[in-house]
Amino acid sequence: MKNASSAEQSLAGQTAYLNTLVEVSPLGIAVLDREGRIQLSNTALERLFQYSHQELQGAVLDDLFVPEDQRSECRGHTNACLAGESVHFTGRRRRRDGAFLDVEVYAVPLIVPGKPPEVLALYHDITARRQIEVEMEERHRLAALAGEIGIALTGAETLEHGLQSCAEVLIRHMHVACARIWTASGQDGALNLQAAAGALARLGADDTRLRQAFSIAQIALSGEPKFINLAGNEPWLGDPEWAGQEHLVAFAACPLKVGEQVLGVVAAFARRSLTDAARQAFASVAHSIAQFVERKRGEQSLRESQDRFRTAFEDAPYGMCIVGLDGCFLHANAALCQMLGYAREELLAGAWQQITHPDDLERSRQSLAQFSRGEVRTIEIEKRYMRKDGQVLWAHVRIVAAQDSSGRLSHFITQIEDVTLRKLAEDRLRASEERYRELFENAGDLVYTLDLDLRITALNRLAVQTMGYPREEAVRMSLSQVMEAAECESFRGLIARMTAGAPSAQFEAGIRTKEGRRVTLEVSPRLIYRDGAPVGIQAIARNITGRDVAEMELRQAQKLESVGRLAAGIAHEINTPLQFVGDNVRFLQDSFQKIGALLASLRAFCEQSGPALAAELGRLEEKLDAGYLAREIPEALAQTQEGVERVVTIVRAMKEFAYPDFKDHVRADLNKALLNTLTVARSELKYVADVETELGELPMVVCSVGDLNQVFLNLLVNAAHAISDVFQQTGRRGKIRIRTESQNDQVLITIADNGTGIPEGIRNRIFDPFFTTKEVGRGTGQGLAIARAVVDRHKGSLTFESEAGRGTTFFISLPVESSGH
Repeated sequence: MKNASSAEQSLAGQTAYLNTLVEVSPLGIAVLDREGRIQLSNTALERLFQYSHQELQGAVLDDLFVPEDQRSECRGHTNACLAGESVHFTGRRRRRDGAFLDVEVYAVPLIVPGKPPEVLALYHDITARRQIEVEMEERHRLAALAGEIGIALTGAETLEHGLQSCAEVLIRHMHVACARIWTASGQDGALNLQAAAGALARLGADDTRLRQAFSIAQIALSGEPKFINLAGNEPWLGDPEWAGQEHLVAFAACPLKVGEQVLGVVAAFARRSLTDAARQAFASVAHSIAQFVERKRGEQSLRESQDRFRTAFEDAPYGMCIVGLDGCFLHANAALCQMLGYAREELLAGAWQQITHPDDLERSRQSLAQFSRGEVRTIEIEKRYMRKDGQVLWAHVRIVAAQDSSGRLSHFITQIEDVTLRKLAEDRLRASEERYRELFENAGDLVYTLDLDLRITALNRLAVQTMGYPREEAVRMSLSQVMEAAECESFRGLIARMTAGAPSAQFEAGIRTKEGRRVTLEVSPRLIYRDGAPVGIQAIARNITGRDVAEMELRQAQKLESVGRLAAGIAHEINTPLQFVGDNVRFLQDSFQKIGALLASLRAFCEQSGPALAAELGRLEEKLDAGYLAREIPEALAQTQEGVERVVTIVRAMKEFAYPDFKDHVRADLNKALLNTLTVARSELKYVADVETELGELPMVVCSVGDLNQVFLNLLVNAAHAISDVFQQTGRRGKIRIRTESQNDQVLITIADNGTGIPEGIRNRIFDPFFTTKEVGRGTGQGLAIARAVVDRHKGSLTFESEAGRGTTFFISLPVESSGH
C-alpha cells in the first residue's frame, strides 16, 4: 500500500508537471480524436484562434479553423498521424473573427495504452514571418527586375534584343504568365509585336500586328496604363472562357511614352494579383523601356539619352550610385540618400569606405580588387553600411564594372538594396534553429540520427552519457558495434518495413556501453525524408533498464508475499496438529515411566509372594517380550519428539524466510537469516553438496531481511546448480562454504562453491536482466539481477571471483547503518 501510494503521488506529480508544460508552451497545442474533435487545448491555442476553452472542447477542428479548400489535405495529415506517422506542414487557418493566419503545424501520433490513437498537434503562428518573407521576396524580385531591366537596356546592342530581354526579365521577376512588347509604327499607327516571353495558347503569330480595335491599341491611344483584375464581365477581356482555362487573374499594360509621344505598349497576363509595388515597378519598367526605344530609334541626342538614363537612375526603387576608381561617389540617387540618411551633397563629398561598416571594409576591398585583376565584371555581396544616425543597415550590393571607349575600367555602377528586415528574419530563424538544437541536445530522452546503414550520424548529450563513448567516436560507430546481432537484425527489419510503407513501431533493444554494461532502451524510430525519399532515421529512445529490474523485483516481491501467506497458512495448519502430537508424545513418555514403575513394583510383589507367581510373571514377560518393549518404547518416543521439534523448526524457518514480520529496514541478525535460508534451501543442497559455515560475530545490521533472504537463496541455488553440473559428470559431492565477518562499519558475507565456474566471456553479463546460460525451465536470468538491485538499494556491493572449472565466490558487502531506507 505504501509503495502504491508513493507511485500514485509520483504519477500525480508528473501529470501536474506535464500539464504545466502544456499551459506555459508558447505554441498552440491540441489533442484530437479519430474524428478530429478537440479533446485538449492550451491557453496559447485559445489565444491564437480567439476561442474560449469551452468552445474548443469537443469541437471539430476542421469546422473551426480549416478553410474548405484545405480540409481534404488536413484530414489526410490527421489520418497519417492516426496511422503512426509524424507530419510537418504549413497552411492557412481561420480565426474566429474570420481573419486568416499562416501557421506551421507539427502533428505526431499520441499512443496511450488502453486508449484509441489520438493526434497531438502544435500550432506556430508564422503569419508575420510569412508576410515579411513575401514582402522581402517581392522587394528583392522587384529590385532585381529594375536592375536587370537597366542592365538589359544599357547592354543591348539592338532594339529587338533589348526588348526580348526585358520580356524575359518580366517573366522571371514578376511571376507573369506571358509578357508582350509592341512598338508603334510611325506610318500607319499599327502596333508591331517586337518581343514575347511565356507561353499561352491564344497568343501566336496572328497577334504580331494589332489594329486599333483591340484593347492593347486602345491603351496606346489613351496613353494611360491599365491594371485590372479579370472578371467575367470585364470589357477589356476579349475571351473570358480562355482566361478561366489559363487561370489568369490580372492584366497589366502600360504605354511606352516619352513625353506625350506613345512609342508602344508593354502588357502582361498574371496568374496572381499584382500589388501596388508590382504595379509601380511595371510602370517604371515601361518607362525605362520607352526610353530605351527612344534611344535606339535615334530620335534624341546623346545628351537626351544620358538624361533618360539619369531618370531611370533616379527613379529606381533601390539605392544606386556611381563610384570612381578612387572610391569617391560620382552620382547617388534619392533612394540611396534616403536609405542612408545623408543629403546628396554629403554623399558626393565622401567615399564608400566612410559609410561601410568597419568589419566589412577589408572584404569589400578584396572584392573590388577582382575587377582590377580582370577576374570578374559583376560582383554581388552582402555587407553592412553605417547610416548617418549610427544605425547599422544590411544591404545586398550588386557592382557592375563600367569601361571607357578604350575598354579600360573607368568606374563602378552599384545597386544597393536594403535587406535589413530579411537579415532580422534570418537572425530570428537562426535563433529558432538554435533553440531547436538546444532542445535536441538537452532532451530528457536519448536522441539519435542514423543513416540507412544504421551508422550513427548525430546524438544528443544524454545519448553520449549513456553510451559512454566520446561524441567524436560515437558518430563513427554503427549500431552493430553496440547492439546484439539478433536485435540489430530485428531493427533492420523494422526499418525495411517502414521504408516499404509500414507505420513506425516501438522497438526494445539493449546496447553495450563502453564500460561493458548493458542498457535496455525503448526505441521509437521514424524515417527522415529528403525530396520524397528516405535518407536516414531519427530514433528517440528511453532508458528502461531500471524498469526491467523494478518489474522483476515487483514480481519477486509478489511471489514472496504469496509464498509468505502460504507459509503462514501452512504453519498455522501444521502447528496445531504438531502441538497435539507433541503433547501426546510427552504424555506417553510420562505415562510409560509410571507404568514402568508399576511393573517394577508388581515384579517385586510376585517375587515376594512365592516362586510360582514369580515364574508365571516371568513367563508372561517373556511371551510379551517385555524387556525389548521397555528398552525401545522410550527411545521411539524420544525420536518422535525430536522429529516433531525438527518439523517445527523447518516451519518457523520457512515463515521467517518468506514472510518476515516486517518489511521496512530494521536491525536484523544476518547470521540467523543465513541459517534460515540454509534450512529452506536444504532440498536443493543436500544431494549435491556439503555446507560448511564459519559465522563470525556480527553486529545487528539495518536492512530489509526479507530482501536479503532472497539474495542469499539466489546465490545458494546458483551454487547448487553449478556443483550439480560437476556432480553429474564425476559423481563427487561438492562443497559450499559460507563465511561472515565484521569489517569496521561493514559486514562481509562470502558464499563460495567448487562448481563449474563462470566462463570469462560472459562474466560482464551475469548481472544483466534475463541473461542466463541455463537450459529452459532451470533459470530465468532474474536471480543475479535482482540480487544486485537489492544490494545496491542497501548501499552495498555484490562482486565475485571465478575460475572456470574451479568454482565461484560471491562477496556481499553491506553497511551496518544502511542509508538505503
